[in-house]
Amino acid sequence: MIYRYLLAGAALITLPAMAADLKVEAGGLEGMLDESIMSETVLRLSGTMDVRDFVTIADRMKSLRELDLTDVKIEFYRPAADKKVSIGEAEFAADALPAGALLGKKLTSLRLPAGLKTIGQGALAGNSFAVIEIPQTVTSIGVGAFYDNAALRSIVIPASVNELGEYALARCTALGEADLSSMSVTSIPDRLFSEDTALETVKFPAGIKTIGQGSFAGCTALESVSLPASVAVIGKHAFTGAGLKTVDLPKSVTEIGDYAFALCPALSAATLANGNAVLGKGLFFYCPAFVSFTASGISAYPDYLFAGDAALAMPEGFENLESIGAYALKDNSAEQLRLGGSLVFLGDGAMEGMTALNSVDAQALGDRIPELGSEVFAGIDQKTVVMTVAENTGDAWRAADQWCEFKISPVVGLDETLSSADTGVKAWFTPGILNVIAPAEIQSVEIYDTAGRAVMSLRPASESVQADVSALADRIYVVRVNLRSGLTATFKLTR
Repeated sequence: MIYRYLLAGAALITLPAMAADLKVEAGGLEGMLDESIMSETVLRLSGTMDVRDFVTIADRMKSLRELDLTDVKIEFYRPAADKKVSIGEAEFAADALPAGALLGKKLTSLRLPAGLKTIGQGALAGNSFAVIEIPQTVTSIGVGAFYDNAALRSIVIPASVNELGEYALARCTALGEADLSSMSVTSIPDRLFSEDTALETVKFPAGIKTIGQGSFAGCTALESVSLPASVAVIGKHAFTGAGLKTVDLPKSVTEIGDYAFALCPALSAATLANGNAVLGKGLFFYCPAFVSFTASGISAYPDYLFAGDAALAMPEGFENLESIGAYALKDNSAEQLRLGGSLVFLGDGAMEGMTALNSVDAQALGDRIPELGSEVFAGIDQKTVVMTVAENTGDAWRAADQWCEFKISPVVGLDETLSSADTGVKAWFTPGILNVIAPAEIQSVEIYDTAGRAVMSLRPASESVQADVSALADRIYVVRVNLRSGLTATFKLTR
C-alpha cells in the first residue's frame, strides 16, 4: 500500500493512495504524464506499448519502483527516417522487451506482459526485484538480460526458452538457485552465472552438451554440481574460483578448456572417467586443498595442471603418462614419485618447487631416459633425493643432463613376488635401504633370512617405507608386507 501525507491543522493525516493505472496506446504514454504520475512509485499499464513508451518510463519516471505490464501488448515499431529512438535499433519487434528497456531502473517488482516472446539484451539489467515470473511464451532471453540484479534470489527458466544469451544472469549476487531443467537448449552460455556469489544449486537441462566459458566463474557458494552424462565440452574458466569441493567428470566429457577449475580454494578431489579427453592447461591451477586426481588411462599432463596445489601428494594414473607439461606439478607436496615406463618427456619446470620430494622410482623406464625441458627440477635439492633405477642402468642415468643431479641408486639382485595375489605392493633393496610402497596403509614389514629367522620388524603406519638395512649381510631375504586391510605381500629379495 502506498500512502500520501497531508497536514491538516496540527495533525498529520495519512491517506491511502492508489497506484497510477493507465490504459495506453503505443507511443502515447508521454502525453499522458503529469507531475503527479511522474512521481508515482507504482505503475500499472494496459493496452498497447512500443519502444517509445519504454523510453518514456526510463527517462521520465525516476521514482518508479513497481511496474505491472501483465495486460500490455508490445507492438512492432520502426522509426521514421527523420526520427530516432535513444535505444538506437533500426526497428523493434512485437512482443519483445527492447534492448535496455528498463536498464538500471532499480525496480523492486515487475510483472511481464502475458504474451511476451523476447527479453532483449540488457532489458532488465540493474534492477532490484527478488523474484520474477517469466511467461511461458518467452522463447529468447538476450545477452545480459538480468545482469547485475543484486536482489534476485531464484529464477525458473521455462521450457519455451530455446535461446539464452551470455551474461544473462551474471552478477546476480543474491541468486541462490537456478532451475534450467525444463529447457531444451544444448549449451550453457558463456559467463551465464559468473560472479553469482550466493548460487548454491543449479538444475541443468537433461541434454546439455556444453558448459560455456566462465559460466560459473566466481560462484563461491557453489560447492557441488551434478553434470549430466551428456556433457561433452567444459569451456575455459568454466568454474574458476567456484566453491566446489569435489568434481566428477562423466565419461561423456571429451574436452576441458584452460583453467576450467583453477583457483577453487576448497576443491580437494576430481575424477576423470574419460582418459582420452583433451585437457586444457592449468585445470587445477592453484587449488590449495587439492589432494586427489583419479584419471583412467590419461596419457599427458598439460601445462600448469597442478601448479600451486601444495596439498597434492600423488596423482593417480601417473604411471601411464607419456608426457608431463611445463610446470604441471609445480610446488606440490609429493614425497615420492613413480615414473611409468611410457614417460618420454617432461616440460620446462615440470617439477619445480617440489621441495618435499625424497625419492623417485624410475625402474619401469629401464634405460629409456625421458627428454627434459629446461630447469625441470628447479628448487629441488636433488642430491638428497634417492632415484631408484633399473639394474645395470645407473651409468646411463648418471650421464643424463639434469637427471644426473639425483642420488642415482640402481636396484640390485632379485625382485621376486611370492604372493599368489596382486596386492599392488612393491618392495626392493637399494644400497643400505629397504624400499616399500603400497596402495594402502602398511601395518608391518617383517624381514626373514632364508632359515626363517626374523631379522628385522617395522611398523610404519604409512603407505611407504624407507628403512636402513645397512647392518644386514648381503644375502637373500624374505620380506613380508602386511597391510592394515588384512592383505599380505611377500617378496624374495637379494640384499
